Amino acid sequence: LVVWGMKDPALQVHQLARWREVLPSARVVELDNVGHWPHEEASDRVINEMRDFLSNKNDSPRNTGPNKGMEPTPLKRESL
Repeated sequence: LVVWGMKDPALQVHQLARWREVLPSARVVELDNVGHWPHEEASDRVINEMRDFLSNKNDSPRNTGPNKGMEPTPLKRESL
């Protein structure tokens, strides 16, 4: 889930294209008239999007494709 404030002065709108390229299966939520802090500026919308995303975990990109059903590999402490 990528939540993007379309009025963010730090992360420009054109940078969203790169995120879409890197994460082609991600669900992207574009929030108009929201800046760098969508969780504060549009908290109700972000909460609803997060609830929807988490309640539909079987539809999330992580559960599709050739690795369906596989759990992510945990990071080792020394790699952090």
